[in-house]
Formats: sequence, C-alpha cells, structure tokens
Amino acid sequence: MGNENSGRWRSPDAKTTVEECHSIDILSWSRGRQMRPGSCYTGSWEWLRPRTGDVANMMHYSIELLCNPHVRVHYQGPRGEFQACCVDVVSTCPNYGGLRWWFLCPAIVGSRACQRRVRKLYLAPGQKSFACRRCSDLCYTSQREDDMTRALSKAQAIRVRLGGSAAISPSFPPKPKRMRWKTYRLLRARSEELWMESLSAALGRSFPPAGDAV
Repeated sequence: MGNENSGRWRSPDAKTTVEECHSIDILSWSRGRQMRPGSCYTGSWEWLRPRTGDVANMMHYSIELLCNPHVRVHYQGPRGEFQACCVDVVSTCPNYGGLRWWFLCPAIVGSRACQRRVRKLYLAPGQKSFACRRCSDLCYTSQREDDMTRALSKAQAIRVRLGGSAAISPSFPPKPKRMRWKTYRLLRARSEELWMESLSAALGRSFPPAGDAV
C-alpha cells in the first residue's frame, strides 16, 4: 500500500517510515493460496493513497515455486520509469505444520547481498528497488507519534486491513468474505475504541487544565 506524507512538520534528520513506502507482504500471498510449491502464479496489485483512494503505483508480479523459487515484480520507479526486481523466496516448517514463506532481501550492502529472511519488503520514496526495513533504514510511524496520532493510525490500519480506506469519515468497511464474524466485530470495536482514544487525546492537548492557563 502506498501512503502520502501526512503534511506534518518533520525533522530533516527523521527516518522515513514504513507507512510512507510501498510494500509487499508474502504472508498475504500465502493466505491467498498463491504460494503453493511447484506452482506458478501471476497477478497485479495497486497501492492506493489513503487520503484520496486513487492509485499511487501499480505492480505486476509472477510467483514461480519450482526448482528455484522466486518472485518477479514490475512497477514504476521514482521518475515513472519501468523497473523490475527478482526476489528469491524460501520456506520454513512451523511447529504446527504447513509451510511459511519468506523473502530474501535483494538489497546490496557494501559488496554483498543482504539475503535477510523477511516477511515484508519496502520500496521507499525515491528508491528504485525493494529492500527490507533494515537496509532501507526505516522506522514505524508509531515511534515518532504522539498519543493522538498513534491511536488514529492504528484505527486507520484496521480499516485498511478490512479492505477499506484509511479515512475515518466513510462508513466502516464490510466484513471480508473469509473472515469470521467474531473477528470482524472485535476489529470494528477496537477501531472505534482507538478513534475515541484519539479524540480524547486531541481534546486533552487542545484544552489544557485550567491551572496551566497563562
């Protein structure tokens, strides 16, 4: 998903956040049954701007899980130019059975490939290739947010997880097809709770106690 900058002032030395990047999550492909050993799969993905809902970038990808498992992604670079990236993938066997898939970070650090096993890869603003969070030197928005913004961001993340927009004003997203009603109700209740927390924090910040008034 691609995010716009919030418009808030930030220090020029502040790190880029993962929320400002385009990302790919191999777990979402596993849940969609696209990571089946011995298979090939092609598809596309759109990163949307949370404020407007319009397309920020589009990715076409192919997943090949044959003798040399890898993923190829095609997307637009920072200047609109065509870019392609090939990422190796590996699997591990969790204790509860099945397979868990991982990307091997393709970034070159010094003269060596990172090859760190990660669930997510990020395309940072101005960056041409995907890399893991460490190689891209990213942080999470929550690491530099106040209480109000942190609660609001979590509420927005729940809406996006359910397939909706990050904007709070539209109606709450409907239940995804494969999600249990119990899970959906818990997520909706949590989103509303976080929204109220952000409002409370905003009011507390805007209206200080009378004893603090100048």
